Amino acid sequence: MNNKVISILFNNGMEIVGRFVSETDDELVVYKPRMAQMSQQGVGLIPSICATGKSPEGDFTFSKRFIMYYTESVDEISKGWQQHTSGLITADKGTIIS
Repeated sequence: MNNKVISILFNNGMEIVGRFVSETDDELVVYKPRMAQMSQQGVGLIPSICATGKSPEGDFTFSKRFIMYYTESVDEISKGWQQHTSGLITADKGTIIS
C-alpha cells in the first residue's frame, strides 16, 4: 500500500485521509493527514486533525489501538487529497488538456 492515499476510521468515528507511509504492529504512519468531514457538497478535507487547527505537513504516527480499520481511498477522495495538499489538480481519464 506504499504511497497510496488511504482512509482511516477511528474508534470514535473520526475519519482521516492521508498517504500511507509505513506501519508496525502498533502504529500507522501517514503523510499529510487531513480530517474528512461530510458537507452538503460531499466530503470535505479539513487541513487539521484536531482542535489546534495546525496542519501536519509531514509524516504523522497514529496508534493502531484507536483505529478500527483503514483502506485505500476511492479515486475521488485520492484526487481531493492530492489537490488539497499540493495544489495540483489532476485531470480525469479521457480529458484533453490544451
